[in-house]
Amino acid sequence: MPVDETNKRKKTVKRLIKAVLFLLVFILVISAVSRIVVNPEDYRHYQWIRGFYSEPKNSLDVVFIGSSVNYSEINPMFLWNAAGIASRDFTTNSQPLEVVEYLLREAVRRQPEALYVISLNTIQGKLSDVDLHYVTDYMPFSFNKLHMIDRYLELQKSLGQAKGEEGTGLKAKRWQYVFPVILYHTRWEELESIDFLYKNDGVKGACYYSTYLSGITDISEDWQTNEEREPLSDLTEETLSRLLQVIEEENVRVLFTIYPRAEANQKMYSQYNTLVDRLTEDGYDVFDMRDCVDESGINLVWDYYNMKHTNIHGAVKYTQAMADYLTEHYDFTDRRGTKAYRSFDRGLEKYLDAVGPYFIEFELDQAHYDERISVPELLDLEFEDGNAVLNWTPVFEADGYLIYRKEIDPDGEKNDFVGRFLGLKYDISSWEQIADLPGKRMRTFTDETVNLKKGHTYIYTVVPYRDEGAERFYGTYDYDGISKKKE
Repeated sequence: MPVDETNKRKKTVKRLIKAVLFLLVFILVISAVSRIVVNPEDYRHYQWIRGFYSEPKNSLDVVFIGSSVNYSEINPMFLWNAAGIASRDFTTNSQPLEVVEYLLREAVRRQPEALYVISLNTIQGKLSDVDLHYVTDYMPFSFNKLHMIDRYLELQKSLGQAKGEEGTGLKAKRWQYVFPVILYHTRWEELESIDFLYKNDGVKGACYYSTYLSGITDISEDWQTNEEREPLSDLTEETLSRLLQVIEEENVRVLFTIYPRAEANQKMYSQYNTLVDRLTEDGYDVFDMRDCVDESGINLVWDYYNMKHTNIHGAVKYTQAMADYLTEHYDFTDRRGTKAYRSFDRGLEKYLDAVGPYFIEFELDQAHYDERISVPELLDLEFEDGNAVLNWTPVFEADGYLIYRKEIDPDGEKNDFVGRFLGLKYDISSWEQIADLPGKRMRTFTDETVNLKKGHTYIYTVVPYRDEGAERFYGTYDYDGISKKKE
């Protein structure tokens, strides 16, 4: 072979190598920049989408796909605690049912043996731009992602919901979904410290946003049920048909579920009934969690933070119901304490430590929860002679009361990931049991163990219980408690 030709080939190879290296560096830079500037209006999506990809291949028992009811009702750390089931959310806010077929294909590539729990609560037929960005912004590039984007834009256009114009407008929007840095590149001036802290938080997507931890909304007056059947929309019919075809093609195990919530209208509830009938008749497994509200011990006054989402206290009850269903109907191995799943054990420990100011660990023992015990009404909290005096209304069903206390130091700073995420500028301690008071008629307690500090806020709550032989059963308590600041 002539020398010149050999040199030409060497130069060509060098150019190719340089081009490949440049492309790799470019991708790395774009990825790094994207991680900082991309902002789908919610930090949690990084944990749910990017976090899913962080798990070792073929390591998860269960993957939850669907909308926000997935992450509020089912907590992966509580599921791990209840049954040793390794799970992750592949979940986003208002996730349209129309994208689930693509997310399923995406997830099965990494977790082919998992059971996929698919929520059916998003059949509203509204395909907004932001809802797709929640899904795509932290999703790596693939042809499957591209197909999902094209299908979504096609549906938006056919439904008259596309915001872009014909031609250039829609094409530009398409590439913003593919490479979201195009959309967010102007955020440099508004970046905050949290934008540089995006990383796997280690708690497997378990929630710790403020309303989930401390929000309470009485939804009892808005709760409605019916036995009616309402026809599905043409879009839902087509979407369901396509999804079932993918399930058959991928030969994947699927459990469909509907989560209980206060729907805005009866039509939506009736369409859920139709979906349950249809899928059950076709031989699919459906867990309609609307049927286990009473059995779970859900308190409609205390356990939701808004009309459609449970707080952390409601989540532990629904998660226990899910754990019971999964262990009864599927053959899962309890993986707690095993070497390969140490990250889940560590995650649970980290999570419970972080949410301690908002959640008392005895709630995890749902076998000893009694929803029939009323919630004590906390009447007042006063400081007398250096002590704290708490008063409440007695509960007829209670045999006694546990007194819990926590404290806020205004000069402290909560440095764990929950504190940073919630922007807490003070240190708030976890709930601590300080007294066990047997007696049905107890209604007051004087705390002589606390060293009242000026400027600190002290918060108390009362947990009612009843004893049955050697076993103790607990009722719901005032999750917020009653507080007073030492002046």
